[in-house]
Amino acid sequence: MVYIISFVLFLIGVRSILLLIYRNRRIKKVEKLINFSTSADDKKNILTYGSNLIETQLDKTFKKNSKVVSMSSALDQNIKVKALLFAIVAGPILALRCFGWIELDDQMLLIVMLGILSVIIIVPARVQAAVTQRHFRRISNDIPYAIDLLAVCIQSGMTVEASLGYIAHKMEMINKDLSSLLIRTVLRADVSGINTALEQLSSEINNEEVRMLCSTLLQSTKFGSSIYAVLIDLSKEIRQMQLLAMEEKVAALSAKMTFPMIAFILFPLIAIVAGPGLIKMSSTL
Repeated sequence: MVYIISFVLFLIGVRSILLLIYRNRRIKKVEKLINFSTSADDKKNILTYGSNLIETQLDKTFKKNSKVVSMSSALDQNIKVKALLFAIVAGPILALRCFGWIELDDQMLLIVMLGILSVIIIVPARVQAAVTQRHFRRISNDIPYAIDLLAVCIQSGMTVEASLGYIAHKMEMINKDLSSLLIRTVLRADVSGINTALEQLSSEINNEEVRMLCSTLLQSTKFGSSIYAVLIDLSKEIRQMQLLAMEEKVAALSAKMTFPMIAFILFPLIAIVAGPGLIKMSSTL
């Protein structure tokens, strides 16, 4: 059993290292192709091919506003730091074993070393993914408040550009990530125009609520349509979507609880009910 656990941990560590090396090579390959390609279509195809590899603006925003994301990302992408961390953690254990202060046989020492290596390789990526997903959900949850503020600003007579600039700084108290994205959009609008800034925001952020907001604002800026009522309806629609998603999770909770109930309630109950009878039967035999 010890050898099986050691072999499984070793395979997990080797797989993670190989995936990291393969990912870094693909990133370098895509960057070289982008730098040496002159055709716009070629660059678009290359970016599409490497969209899951090259860091997006949303990832940069999360790193800027979250120390956990920035530290876990730096640790996940740097093999030398992982090796140094492994040496720092494993070195004292080996030293204590050599001096005889702790007793570990070779098999247990191998399991401990492989466990430390697996944790150092796997945990940073998992932590980064979990924290990033949490920040992403916060953007989806807080964007209705930004839409309400935007509707109030536009109803008071402010332009779309001025309204975005106002709420971009006010949203910092609610959601720093959303505030950073809006500030960047406002700065880009000053250079290339509000339509281009909204289109780039919609294409960069893989978020349905953000895309709905960008589409609504683009419709207003292009066709001059009234936007206050549309924004209010959009805010209500997004909240309704979030409520439906929560209801789906609650409805699926009963099915997910089936296995824990069977494992931790049904089997112990059977043992309690049938146990005395089985004990008496075994004693009579």
